[in-house]
Amino acid sequence: MDALLASLLDYSALGLFAIYLIIQSLHSQKKQDALLKDFKDELRMLRDKREEEITELRDRYSVVIDDLNNHRDRLINDLERKSKAILNKLDKIENQIERIEIQISELRTAEQFRRLQNGGSNLEI
Repeated sequence: MDALLASLLDYSALGLFAIYLIIQSLHSQKKQDALLKDFKDELRMLRDKREEEITELRDRYSVVIDDLNNHRDRLINDLERKSKAILNKLDKIENQIERIEIQISELRTAEQFRRLQNGGSNLEI
C-alpha cells in the first residue's frame, strides 16, 4: 500500500486526486454495505412481522371456523334428535290408527252379527 501511495504522490495533484477518489470509493462502499445491512435487517423484521400477522389471522379464522363447525354439529344433532322424536310419535300414531281400524272392524262385525240375530237380511259390508 505504501508503494502505491508513493507512486501516486509522484504524480502530484493528479496522484492526490487519485488517492482522494480511492478513499472516497472505500468510504462509499462502507456506507453502501451499512445501508444494505440495514435494509436486509429491516426486510427481515418486516417479513417476521408479516408472518406473525398471518399466523395471528389464521388463528383467528381457525377459532371462527371451529365455532361454526361446533354450531353446525349442534344443529345437526338437534335435528337428528327431533327427527327421531317425530318418527317415534308417527309410529305411535300409526299404532293407534291400526288399533282404531281393528276396533272399527270389530264394531262392524258385531253390528252385522247383531243384525243377523235380529233376523235382518240387509247385510252391509
